[in-house]
Amino acid sequence: MNELLKSRKFWAATIGLLVVIITAILPGFPDIEQPLTDVALLVSAYILGTAVEGRALSAGIALRGVLRSRKFWAALAGVGVILLRAAFPGFPLEDGQLTAIIITLSAYIFGTGAEDGLIRLSTAWIGTKNENPAI
Repeated sequence: MNELLKSRKFWAATIGLLVVIITAILPGFPDIEQPLTDVALLVSAYILGTAVEGRALSAGIALRGVLRSRKFWAALAGVGVILLRAAFPGFPLEDGQLTAIIITLSAYIFGTGAEDGLIRLSTAWIGTKNENPAI
């Protein structure tokens, strides 16, 4: 249970589910479907990027690790754009343009996780190869 509470994937999924539950409980929000889909896309990309990265954060450095994460800041920027558009309906950004921004940020989040995971994997492989030259 302690490992679950330390998981960034768990907390991202929890936040995504809370967004869905809140919008279901509080109906009447105008045009909520598109922003909700965009938030779900960002949360999914964050979960996938974190999973591909494959690195668990220890409790002592968890917050510092999240705040240094490029994936976190990209997801936060996406949520910021969604909230900006929701707060100012006259904001000059159409639904399609907003979705394109979110898809681009989602690809960046996943790509960053994949890059970090591959670097970590190659570093581990090179370390193993150096310890056992027969590999």
